[in-house]
Amino acid sequence: MFVKELCYSRDEIHAELGGSVQSYLPAVDGSGVAACFKRTPNPNPDAPDIDLAGLGPIIRKSTDQSTM
Repeated sequence: MFVKELCYSRDEIHAELGGSVQSYLPAVDGSGVAACFKRTPNPNPDAPDIDLAGLGPIIRKSTDQSTM
């Protein structure tokens, strides 16, 4: 299991939770399982409490809470 405040590779996240190794919002069966943020420079300085996800169709589908 993951420890808060530590960094993990996409491969480690995928091995534990599944989902895409490329998407910043990997999903399994239509539900987001993780959020992957850049370490530096950070375009989301308040992440993970506040995430500026964007509005693209893949992002919207991954963040739609009605599918969780």
